[in-house]
Amino acid sequence: MTSIPFAQSGSFASRLAVASLLFFASLQWLIAFADGASWQRIACVAIFLGSWITLFAPVAMKTRLAILVVLAFIAFANLILYAVSYTQPEQLRLVLLCVLCGYTMLGIAGVAALIWKRRAPELVMSALMATIALVVIEVVIENTSEGPTRNVVRWEGGTVPDPVLEESYPPNSTARTIYVSNPRGYFENSDPRAQQWRLGSNHPGSSARLQFPGPPASGRVRVDIDRAEIPTPWHVQLTSEGLRVRKGEPYTLRFKARSEQRRPFSYGVSQAHPPWDNLGWYRNIDIDTEWSEVVETFRATSSDDLARLTFDLGAHTSAVEIEGLEVKRFDTGENAIREPTPEYSVTYRFNDRGCRGPDYQVPRPADVLRVLVLGDSYVLGVGVHEQDTFTAQLQEMLSKRADNNNQVEVINCGVSGYSTAQARLLFERLGEVYRPDLVILGMVMNDDSSWRSDVANNYFHQPGRLDALSMTWRVVQYARHQGRKPPPDFSGSLSEVRLLQARAEAQGANLVVFSFRNHPLSFEAWQSLAQTMSTGLKDTGVPWLDVGDRVITDDNWRTFLVHPEGDMHPNEIFHRSAAEQVTALLIERGLVL
Repeated sequence: MTSIPFAQSGSFASRLAVASLLFFASLQWLIAFADGASWQRIACVAIFLGSWITLFAPVAMKTRLAILVVLAFIAFANLILYAVSYTQPEQLRLVLLCVLCGYTMLGIAGVAALIWKRRAPELVMSALMATIALVVIEVVIENTSEGPTRNVVRWEGGTVPDPVLEESYPPNSTARTIYVSNPRGYFENSDPRAQQWRLGSNHPGSSARLQFPGPPASGRVRVDIDRAEIPTPWHVQLTSEGLRVRKGEPYTLRFKARSEQRRPFSYGVSQAHPPWDNLGWYRNIDIDTEWSEVVETFRATSSDDLARLTFDLGAHTSAVEIEGLEVKRFDTGENAIREPTPEYSVTYRFNDRGCRGPDYQVPRPADVLRVLVLGDSYVLGVGVHEQDTFTAQLQEMLSKRADNNNQVEVINCGVSGYSTAQARLLFERLGEVYRPDLVILGMVMNDDSSWRSDVANNYFHQPGRLDALSMTWRVVQYARHQGRKPPPDFSGSLSEVRLLQARAEAQGANLVVFSFRNHPLSFEAWQSLAQTMSTGLKDTGVPWLDVGDRVITDDNWRTFLVHPEGDMHPNEIFHRSAAEQVTALLIERGLVL
């Protein structure tokens, strides 16, 4: 029975669908206007105009629906390209997701309505209701979910494959963890020059290094060129990215440059993406040991939101310094260089053996009390500056007790993702090298298996861009992967600890084991670890300590996290508490003077 007028009105349904498409295109244009390329904005406007014309055009319902389907899928593809290139999807996450769902639902509804014309009204309304429902689900999950955490941190650098240990840190390397915000003001404010400038070598015979001398406010950069075997300028390129120019508009380019000796110097404005076209300026000059100020005016030959300034330096090996770079609209003074997004980070340096911190003398000096600390990312100190880590603070506390004739060295050999078995294998590699007097093993709730084995067994989900866009997807992936891992079993870890004890004692070293617990015991894995290790080590002579017993409660544990919204490692406050408790244990057991 079709007595309801709206249910009979396929034309009205098709107009409603197109009007909805017009609305979503408007939202997408606002998103692209905030941080999108010109072509993305143009595509949004084209979809908007196409929807507007289709909405009022005197065409049949079938034609209108066909146009709707084409426009919806073009818009969908445009939005996907935008989402892939968007650097901070969480900022406009819900709006992006709303538009993405809207395009998808309308496209599907349009195809279905072309097949079942009589159901066009129901299909269109279902598409709109589904879009609203998906967004509401996202909001609910975001505000109630305790499962997966936000993608608040990413790594630069880190471990490399190792045939015995699965992975290890490369000797004499560095790494960083970079955070999306700085809620406690603890992380480093990264030098904005590191985000703005890039150095590239386009030939294996060329080699150069980028440095940032002076304070960040100076804007100075320096390029030291080690090799330039091919006398072509563009084989060493320094680029400043984030330039936004408009076709036909005049711009003033200003900077200062100097070199260690007189040398050629080339610079220009070009695209930072294929086809890499020049955008209106390229010039060759000579620079000398004194600062030369360059002031040029040019007109952009094309509009581009992803342009760059290029300095070609490969024709000579003399170092080059540049400072005071500006690109401004000639008539308005508007800055054309986009300000880099602030980065907050912690830096990790690894010594000649791949352990965090400085190099240590080998063989060990006779007047040194040496402590070797093993473990995973908790011991490493993810999210904690080197001077604030458990190992650094333990060294400080033990050094205060040592007499003037002795030194204390506490070596941090924690490696992110290690299991107890890997920690024991690492001792077998480094024990003979460092010859410690004391070995300390820090254990955590996932030490029964390594990170790489969890990934191989599909127990661990590595968040991608889709996780940053959709909380629903994130929860599903979290449950699909983490939910598959069997309950924790630390019997294997206990066997590894006993084996580590035997290896340490064979070298004349004592072993101490502690739980680096910064969560309540209501977390099943932490409880299993405590029960297995406290019982299993009772008659072995190996001291066991749970540093969470004195500090952690169900109410306060989040105050001891590196980042309360997503990095669950212990922060520097908890590292200090752990160091204090372990120091007291070592004194009580007579393991230190």
